[in-house]
Amino acid sequence: MATPSSSFWNTASREAMKSGVLLAKLYCFLHVTTNYLGFMAYAYGPSMTPTLHPSGNVLLAERISKRYQKPSRGDIVVIRSPENPNKTPIKRVIGIEGDCISFVIDSRKSDESQTIVVPKGHVFVQGDYTHNSRDSRNFGTVPYGLIQGRVLWRRRNGIYTKLSELSILCGAEVAFLGYSCSGKPYTFGSPSFQAVAERFLNGEASSSSSSSLQRSVMNAHQQAKIQELCKVYNRLVEEITVEEVKLKKTAALAEMMPMNEDAWWKVDPNDVKDREEVKKMMEKHQELYEKLCEEAASRIKRGHDENNNK
Repeated sequence: MATPSSSFWNTASREAMKSGVLLAKLYCFLHVTTNYLGFMAYAYGPSMTPTLHPSGNVLLAERISKRYQKPSRGDIVVIRSPENPNKTPIKRVIGIEGDCISFVIDSRKSDESQTIVVPKGHVFVQGDYTHNSRDSRNFGTVPYGLIQGRVLWRRRNGIYTKLSELSILCGAEVAFLGYSCSGKPYTFGSPSFQAVAERFLNGEASSSSSSSLQRSVMNAHQQAKIQELCKVYNRLVEEITVEEVKLKKTAALAEMMPMNEDAWWKVDPNDVKDREEVKKMMEKHQELYEKLCEEAASRIKRGHDENNNK
């Protein structure tokens, strides 16, 4: 007959066995998934701006493709750093084996450049924000064996990503302030929220080189528009002057023609009683109409020819 204490220990041992088996299965599943299928990675820092936000991004990387195909240009990969195996930086593949890569060694110090050929079984990686990235320009090409996975998906940070892109790509100082439903404030600033807010409150004018560049670009654009409008205005003035000259010539020619007050075309046909005379007058009117049409057509043609010759 089993005692209560022995029954308790038997039940506890069975439960512990079940929990142990479940934990072992979970560990095996996680081991297989992270080492052979894919894993989650966390990226932070400015080296991949604006693709990744410097305050941090959650990424999903897969390990399957590296077993069956070589990396391609433009892939974002997770690598094990050749300088420090404990670090796993995230960079973009710029060159593959056989590519000739030219790059500036350190743009912050000098314009010295270097050209290398990516050896077989290696890739050349680089951060999207080249002014603040430690990559193959510093530690050389990366062998395939140090590539941990290729990034498939990244969690986007929405408005913070857009603000960071605006700040970096346009050289603008940006400040953003928002409140959650519970009243918790969220801020973003470049270079800092406090600096931009103080500058706005104090009404300080921009003195940075980027602002000067923007003003010079705007002035150049305005000058180009003004010159274009001046050309259009001068062309219109020339056309008006030509038309005025033509009108003056026509008026002078009309004044030179003798005007006979008793001309037949001034006589009202209704005043003529003789039908034969009326018939002759109508024929003369028809001939005059045809001559006027021919003269008008010839003058229009001459005007088009003169414009085309210009």
